[in-house]
Amino acid sequence: PTEMVSIRPSPAKERPPSTPLADVLAALAYIRTEPAIAALVLLGFLVPVAGIYFAMMPVYAREVLNVGAGGLGMLAASFSTGSLLGSVYLTARGSMSRRSSKLTLVGATFGAGMMVFALSHSFALSCGISFLMGVSAGFWLNLLTALVQLVSVPEMRGRVASVSTMAYQLVGLGWLVGGTLASLLGLEATVFAGGIVFAGTSIAVFAVSKEMRGID
Repeated sequence: PTEMVSIRPSPAKERPPSTPLADVLAALAYIRTEPAIAALVLLGFLVPVAGIYFAMMPVYAREVLNVGAGGLGMLAASFSTGSLLGSVYLTARGSMSRRSSKLTLVGATFGAGMMVFALSHSFALSCGISFLMGVSAGFWLNLLTALVQLVSVPEMRGRVASVSTMAYQLVGLGWLVGGTLASLLGLEATVFAGGIVFAGTSIAVFAVSKEMRGID
């Protein structure tokens, strides 16, 4: 069974009526008391950084790689295929050890992929890097989501997952930030900087949070 499937629902318990805002506040209060969960939720807020890559992909296809709409489709398809395979692998792999280490490794790999993509002027290399980034992203996002739920106590699991999912919805913010920075710093510098932030934060959070390392 996968990490997600291994999560068993807790027995139903009655609790006082609540509101969405109260649930979010309760989740935030709980997250502040649990350093391992706080570290994982923080990593979820790297999703907007990944959004920089998606925002810049059409510009790369047109202005750097000169491959037009068809090439853009190939780049997007390479990433999507890799993401599918990464998710399938995680599903087939099921339970694993050293989960936080693997999460950090694939996060660093995704960031490194952004940096290589930023400097690439080869369409074949860019497609290959997009594929590798897709594999990393599919593995990273699914494993992160599973760990957030597995580490949370049953009565807070849904509320913590909701807060974590909010970060994923901010991917569009990366488009805004990416476009703004590209106009100020240039295309390659923006994507390269995004890769540094993604990989660097992944490694730094793992290095600083002994609680996260203790998940294994």
